[in-house]
Amino acid sequence: MHSRSNPLRVAALVDLPRSTQSGGHVKCWERLATAAADSALPLELTVYFSGPRKTEVLGPCARIRQLPPIFSTKNLKFLPYVPDHTDLASYHPRLARELTQYDIIHTTDGFFAFAKTAERVSRKRHIPLVTSFHTDTPSYTRIFTQHLVERSLRWMPRLRRILLNKWHIAERQGKKMDAKLERHVSRSSHALVTRDEDHTLAENILGKTNVQHLRLGVDKTMFGPYRHDREGIERDYNVPPGRLIVLFVGRVDVGKNIYVLIDAMEKLIKQ
Repeated sequence: MHSRSNPLRVAALVDLPRSTQSGGHVKCWERLATAAADSALPLELTVYFSGPRKTEVLGPCARIRQLPPIFSTKNLKFLPYVPDHTDLASYHPRLARELTQYDIIHTTDGFFAFAKTAERVSRKRHIPLVTSFHTDTPSYTRIFTQHLVERSLRWMPRLRRILLNKWHIAERQGKKMDAKLERHVSRSSHALVTRDEDHTLAENILGKTNVQHLRLGVDKTMFGPYRHDREGIERDYNVPPGRLIVLFVGRVDVGKNIYVLIDAMEKLIKQ
């Protein structure tokens, strides 16, 4: 039985760097770590991120730990665009040594160095492995593989068409990531999910009793309704009063469906 004097030691692995440009995956776990620091639960949480070696103590029961990547996607200079850099190594020795001190290992993806290392440590040391779904990496793989081929082979249209339309390279790469995710979930004892399609995938592998909904929460300080300022927005952006305003909130790139919104708005404006 765990207590404040004998807490449940949990390592949560986020194979992404922290920065002012970080997305929801990183921000979610930064806030969970902060919440754990203020919690009375019999829990000791360490959230691992990729980055220069550093430990940030948030309280007696929570800390953030950074470990340098073994082989970061930063090294792949030919990539035209990567939303967030991650570690492509198959094993992270330093992380493996540290994970042996925990009671539960929690992964937040099923593809990269932290997750692969967690699988090996879990299997060898018989430490329960839990995973949660955040970034839709298979979909991103399809989108950015197509983007890479189109950008890299823009002067070779015939080869570009063969790769994309005949060999379906983007879809093949996406299916590989689908398979990796399913394999990782099968090696986990429980999964936490938010989307309906992720619920279905995880339940088909682990059964309903081993899949729970992940509550991401809302930062009410940043997004509180008391901060609304319609008049200020109309003034600063020269929006005529009474107009319907459509906002795209998030990173402006193809992976976030920005072009879907642009196409939809073009059609609506023409109508």
